[in-house]
Formats: sequence, structure tokens, C-alpha cells
Amino acid sequence: MDPKPLISVIITTYKRADMLPRALDSALSQTWPNVEIVVVDDNDPGTAFRSATERIMEAYGNDPRVRYIRHPHNRNGAAARNTGIAESRGELVSFLDDDDWYYPAKLERQAEYLLGSGEFDAVSCGWRRGGRDWLPAGEGDRSLDILSGRNYIYTDVIMMKRTVALEIGGWDERFRRNQDSAFMLRFFSRGHRIGAVMEVLCGCDVADRINVLPAAEFHRECDFFLSAHEDIIVKLAEAEPHVREIIWSRRYRGVMIQYLKEHRICDAAGVYMEMTARMPARFNRDLLAYASGKLLDRIQKDN
Repeated sequence: MDPKPLISVIITTYKRADMLPRALDSALSQTWPNVEIVVVDDNDPGTAFRSATERIMEAYGNDPRVRYIRHPHNRNGAAARNTGIAESRGELVSFLDDDDWYYPAKLERQAEYLLGSGEFDAVSCGWRRGGRDWLPAGEGDRSLDILSGRNYIYTDVIMMKRTVALEIGGWDERFRRNQDSAFMLRFFSRGHRIGAVMEVLCGCDVADRINVLPAAEFHRECDFFLSAHEDIIVKLAEAEPHVREIIWSRRYRGVMIQYLKEHRICDAAGVYMEMTARMPARFNRDLLAYASGKLLDRIQKDN
């Protein structure tokens, strides 16, 4: 029997040394027998964060499955994942953030699906976040789901053929946020399709918020994300009416909510006025849907 193909798990880490062992141990505890772990340290040298990460990695120094790579300076998560892809040796690559973790059968379920289908070049799975389980929206080209924020394909759920990750140019290093969305949009724009394992196979930690952007930067990143993918939006709009309204309404609803969380009422009101001038019915409907969902979550928790 042929040996199982090697899977490279790429873990990028930045300012979260205390959470890194959980991610590492979950990758090392997989039921898939042929795994390498590539840890890319994106902390600046000489900082307490780099020192703490180095101390953690010393405990894994004798494990031949683990490789530890230090960036010469902080470059961002997309660049760190590109380093991981370049340094990896697996037929398949799977990504994991340092504050999240895999369930034991994650790699096995996805690899068997991807290698057995012959139809897809990547595969996603379900995830658990904030006490709630989420499943993929479907298979194929999920560009509209990603652009609108209707259903994301998060970093941790992605498994991809390494040759394809290289062929599409890896992760777009221009992005500080929305990096996983930009990566998958690049994947789809090259004509590739994604499969889906309809199981929850990884967990996302929501406790640590050290890398959350302030609302104003979040707003600028939203502007940049949409402008950078205008060509895809135009193409989608040719096939489906109101695509731009769907995307802009849901994306800027998120911007407005970020301003409200920081009690920046005037800025939130500015977003509201701009969006209701453009698309009053849709934006108000999306706001109502968000509020209703939050209310339902509160009722369910109370019960």
C-alpha cells in the first residue's frame, strides 16, 4: 500500500506564545499519520514576544515533525503563510492560526475527501466559534459568500494542494486584514473550486483580541478590500442582479457595528446615512437581520 501523502500544517504566530502550544499539540495529535508542522515566527527579533516563542519552541526541538522558522522582522500573517508554503514539503498544505486548534480527525477527513474527489483543488470544513458551530455554505466558487461576508472561509478550515497554492501566488501580502478572504478570492479567480467536509473539525478562540483593528482602520481596510476586488464584483454583477448592494450592505454593516462597539456614534451615523442613501431598503433589512440574530442568540443563552 502506498504511504499516505505528507500534509504540511503551517502555523503562523505573532504575540501569542501562550496559546501556541495548544495549536501545535492539536496538529501533532492528528489521526493522519504523515504530517509536518511548519511554525513561522513573525515576531520582531529582540522582543519579549520572540523570546517567549523561542522558549515554547524549545520543547518541540527534538520532534522531527516540527520545523521552526523565524522571520528577520515582522512582515504580517500573509507573508508568514507564504514563508510556510515555500518551506513546506507536503503534497497538501493546511493552515492554522496560533490561537486556534484542530480536532483530531481534521486532516484525515479533509485529505481523504480532497484526494478522493478529483474535482477540487482545496477543501473546507466546519468550525466552532464563540460556542456555536458553523458549516460551509457549499462547494464550488464561493466568491459572493466571501465578498459579502455571508459565509467566510477562515484560515483554519483551508486545506489546499501545495502546487495550487504556489500557482495562484500564495497569500496577498498587501492585506493586513481579510487575508484569508483575499487568498480564497485569488484561488477562485484562477478558476479553481473548493469542496466541503460538512463536519466541525476545528475550533476558533475568540478570547484574545490583541490583533483586532480599531474601527477607523477596520473601515479603511474594508474600503481597500472592496476596491482591490472590484473586477470580481463587476463579473459577479453581470450574472446576478443587485450583487453590489448585497456586498456593500453587509460589509459596511460590519463597519457601522465596529464604530458602535467603540461608542463612536457620529462615525456610525455617517456610515448609516451613506448606506441608506445608496440602498435604504437593503441596508435597513440587513441591520434588522443582525439585530434579530443577536436577540435570538441572547434568548437561547438565557434558556
